[in-house]
Amino acid sequence: TPLNSLLSHVNFWIETIQAVTKLTRYVSSSTPSQEINFWLSLTSFVSYSTVD
Repeated sequence: TPLNSLLSHVNFWIETIQAVTKLTRYVSSSTPSQEINFWLSLTSFVSYSTVD
């Protein structure tokens, strides 16, 4: 049903937003690899969440 589909999308968004807000970024002590992974995760979220 449309309502179930909507609820599924909303729940996915909630889980994804929670995952992104838990990302930590310590610029002064992070390695280049950690910095790259942080930005890739953030970019992945933004690009995936705008597809629907």
